[in-house]
Amino acid sequence: MLEAETGTLASLTTGAYKPPRGIVEFVKTRDGTCRMWGCARPAASCDLDQVRPWPVGATTPTGLEDLCRRHHRFKQQSRWRPHLDPDGTVTWHGPDGATRTTEPQHRTTG
Repeated sequence: MLEAETGTLASLTTGAYKPPRGIVEFVKTRDGTCRMWGCARPAASCDLDQVRPWPVGATTPTGLEDLCRRHHRFKQQSRWRPHLDPDGTVTWHGPDGATRTTEPQHRTTG
């Protein structure tokens, strides 16, 4: 569903692990690049990552982020954990309390 005034994808959810094309295109456009701090790999060549592992985490735009293969593995093997805000901001939380934040290329809400 799109918001009429902004053209923003307001809601699209699937119970499936693999997101439909509309969600994939939306997340790749929103993110623009890998969402790990300091990485500029284009989202078009990144994996879609479930921020909270499926089926606990929903397959929705607010539950998916783009990570290049290297950083996707880093997330799976490290203790750094991402938190994805509804506007597309990702805050990474480290094991020592450190945080890093990345902004989406196209913010999804005001």
